[in-house]
Amino acid sequence: MVRIKRRSHNVSNQNNSAKTQGSHSDPKINFFNNPNTSNLYIDVNDENISPMKHIDANISPPPLSSKDTDKSSHDKNENAFRNIENQDGTNMFEEKNQQTKYLVHRRLKFFFMDPLQKWKIRKQFPWKLTLQLVKIVFVTFHIALFTTNRYKHVVYFEHTQISFKHLFLKDWESNREVISYPPSNGIFAIYGIDEFYGSLNYAIQKYFGLELIAIGSYDFPVNNKSEVYVELCEYYYLVGQIWAYNHSYIFDSQTNYNCTKFYTWNTTALSYNNFPFNFDSLIRVDLKLKLNTVHLKVLQPSISPDCYAFEVKISYDNSEHSGHLIISLDTQNIQHPCHGKIYYPEKHWLSKPQLIIMNLLILTICSVSLYLCVRALIRAHKLKEDCVKFFKVYYNTNLTKSDRLEFLNLWYVTILVNDILIILGTLLKLELERKLTSNQSILLYDTCGILLGCGCLLVWIGILRYLKFFAQYNVLLLTIKIALPNVIRYLVCAIFLYMGFLICGWVVFTPYHSKFRSISSSSECLFSLINGDDMFATFIITSTKSSLVWWFSRIYFYAFNTLFIYVVINLFISVILDTYESIKEYWDKGHLPHGFLTDFIAQHSDCNYFNNANDSLRNGYDPDDPMWKKCISCCFHKRFHTEDEAIKHILEDVET
Repeated sequence: MVRIKRRSHNVSNQNNSAKTQGSHSDPKINFFNNPNTSNLYIDVNDENISPMKHIDANISPPPLSSKDTDKSSHDKNENAFRNIENQDGTNMFEEKNQQTKYLVHRRLKFFFMDPLQKWKIRKQFPWKLTLQLVKIVFVTFHIALFTTNRYKHVVYFEHTQISFKHLFLKDWESNREVISYPPSNGIFAIYGIDEFYGSLNYAIQKYFGLELIAIGSYDFPVNNKSEVYVELCEYYYLVGQIWAYNHSYIFDSQTNYNCTKFYTWNTTALSYNNFPFNFDSLIRVDLKLKLNTVHLKVLQPSISPDCYAFEVKISYDNSEHSGHLIISLDTQNIQHPCHGKIYYPEKHWLSKPQLIIMNLLILTICSVSLYLCVRALIRAHKLKEDCVKFFKVYYNTNLTKSDRLEFLNLWYVTILVNDILIILGTLLKLELERKLTSNQSILLYDTCGILLGCGCLLVWIGILRYLKFFAQYNVLLLTIKIALPNVIRYLVCAIFLYMGFLICGWVVFTPYHSKFRSISSSSECLFSLINGDDMFATFIITSTKSSLVWWFSRIYFYAFNTLFIYVVINLFISVILDTYESIKEYWDKGHLPHGFLTDFIAQHSDCNYFNNANDSLRNGYDPDDPMWKKCISCCFHKRFHTEDEAIKHILEDVET
């Protein structure tokens, strides 16, 4: 076999030696006469070197440097290089050229194999596939535990807020707690001055007597009852006066507020005489109450009680100045450290240490998966850069954008994103479970839920990658992949049509239709109509106060339903079906549309050259090695290191 090496030596001496001894008398033959480059020589006597593993020099002559003036001398040496023969009479240059293409072809063919094919070739256990299957089990179980805990947490705050409404809001009814459509009740408001003061006095009296009337474990934030108070804050315009009889007014748009504290020893009821309000300038009145409580939850070793300080705010909104004050109650919670002990007579299957170990295990699995995906993406990028240079040098062609994108494995990107989301969500979950934050609000639980939920979604989507190894599933996945660009273009066109109907309906029907009160509710109404939901109710609840608007609504709804249900949706489906039929036809014929890269890889359909026991694809370990050694080799050994370095050196020399 022939071995090419890089060597720098005196040019004149080598030329003289070549002339006197002949091209075959010395095993080290100089090819080029360029003093600015490192010359090449061939060691023809080294029979123990595999050309697939030890090619580390350029097999084609480098281009002329700008300093070279003797073109005839360069052509002479180049022709001499191309006509050099091996000892068996074969052309050495053509042989090396074929070996280099063979090297790149092997590397690409193995790169695009699926894990099962690589298992047959290298006898290497598919660790990435196994890791993803293990991860999906642990992550799903991990998120199920969090979801149960989060549900109990959020429901506790909702039920506590309902309890406060029954305790502090006068004339509150239970049917207002049920979300129904259309709403069975109107807004909760008061319309008279006496009702307003009666509502304030009712809330204050209930708060001061809370220990005697409440079932819940509520208490005041201070032990001394004489220091317990409620705070009443009034927000108003600096100047506001209306004379309705002659339609005149005076207003100053600047706002101000004033807060007053009422203690338990002040039992005087509020009235217009002792605490008047100017309702012409009044914007809002807030009544603020403070309470402490302990949430016991379900007593388990993995779930400890929580201690909260609640700030209850009852608001009377007069910003519209429409003759009624809209009443609302809101709560804010701040978590405090708890002091107490709980004794468990029996051991539970899930304790706090076990829960922490579960979180750390999830972090470890996702971190390893993240590392493997990042490493695979980096190696794919390096291989793409080398192949771009290779095809440019040997085939004088540039890889198309679609061929270059073949090296970007979007499944790895999906796994990478879900690993990041799950790691962030698990860290936040660990913080919430260890009570490291002082404010465990619903927002923190919602943020953690979104991170873990989206991560779990992408984990399950990533499993689709392994279904494409089966022919029937691969047809469906290819349909989605190829149809996606056309689907996006079609949706871009449809969105403009949808936005036109949306804005038109919002502008026209806002005063006359409850579903078009805002741009968001208008969009929800139209999207429901596309799916055939609640269509008759949308027609019938249109107000008849304006006959012009009523007739326009009929034309509008009929046109929208006809256009989107019978035209837009059917065209959308036809785009996907057309792609599916095309893929199915190609599949039945045995070939799919492909590019230059795919043609190059498919030149040798057999894989016999992978079966050599000394193959460089197996140089990470011996097939008879124990499993632990194979695992370490898989994770830390640089696979294809020799071949990648060979390709890199070849292309660098050609560029030089």
